[in-house]
Amino acid sequence: MPPGLSPSTKGSPANKLKRKYKMQNNTEIVPFGKYKDQPVEIMLADQNYLEWITGQPGIMTMLQGKYPALFNVITVGAPQIHQLSPCQPC
Repeated sequence: MPPGLSPSTKGSPANKLKRKYKMQNNTEIVPFGKYKDQPVEIMLADQNYLEWITGQPGIMTMLQGKYPALFNVITVGAPQIHQLSPCQPC
């Protein structure tokens, strides 16, 4: 067992879910729907799908509760490079 993990937390449902949908090569994997098991960038490129998904209250509620980071990316968008670093005058 890796250091820092106790038997009680290693196999917990939350940790299994985190491992299953953990960032792979710095890419989050979509855990549901048409783009299940694909990189989130693929789903984000399909504007029609995003419009459809945001119009589905049940799906949006599920995303907000189970996958808040993915919910934020869908509703707000991914942070842009200029949002991550201090603003520099042009």
